[in-house]
Amino acid sequence: MNGRYSYIVGYTAYPDLRLQEHNEGKSRFTSGKGPWRMVFLERLPDKTAALKREKRLKKANSEYIKWLINQNCNLVR
Repeated sequence: MNGRYSYIVGYTAYPDLRLQEHNEGKSRFTSGKGPWRMVFLERLPDKTAALKREKRLKKANSEYIKWLINQNCNLVR
C-alpha cells in the first residue's frame, strides 16, 4: 500500500447500508474504487446540522480528516 487514502464524506441516516452500497458499486463516484471501510462516524442532532458538517468536511484537508478519526466524537472507535 502506498499510504494514500481516499475518504468519502457524506450524510446518511443508515451508515451501514450506505457503506454496503459503496462496496457493491451502487454509487457512481465510488464504483470500482473499493473495498471501502468506515473509519469515522459522527452523530449530529438533526439533518440540518449533519448537512452543514458534511459541507465543512468536504472542504477539509486529509490531515484534518486523519486527526478527526482519532477523536472521541468518532463512533467507529
